[in-house]
Amino acid sequence: MELHEYLQDPRTDCPRDSHRWQMIFRLTCQMVPNKLVAVRILKDLWAFRSFGLTMRRDHNGIKFAPTIRKGWAWETMEDYEDMRRRYLAPYTEEIKILVRKVEEETD
Repeated sequence: MELHEYLQDPRTDCPRDSHRWQMIFRLTCQMVPNKLVAVRILKDLWAFRSFGLTMRRDHNGIKFAPTIRKGWAWETMEDYEDMRRRYLAPYTEEIKILVRKVEEETD
């Protein structure tokens, strides 16, 4: 895939938070100073979104919420947590900053 394709939400069937995903993809490229790290985070977030990760706002802000379903990428919460630890946890600080920026700029 071309890098610009990662800026589009792969889950057009989930429009409720699509604007947040497009924003976090764009912000990743703009705000993460190390471009190699930015591309890695962008691709990982894009993959997690394509697997069914959503962004939900509650009284504490925006949180990631996986879709847990038999026959999907994550059949159990443990499946999701394992992948989250392997792919997203190394970039926790960068992702927190990005999510905070999305919180500030979206409803």
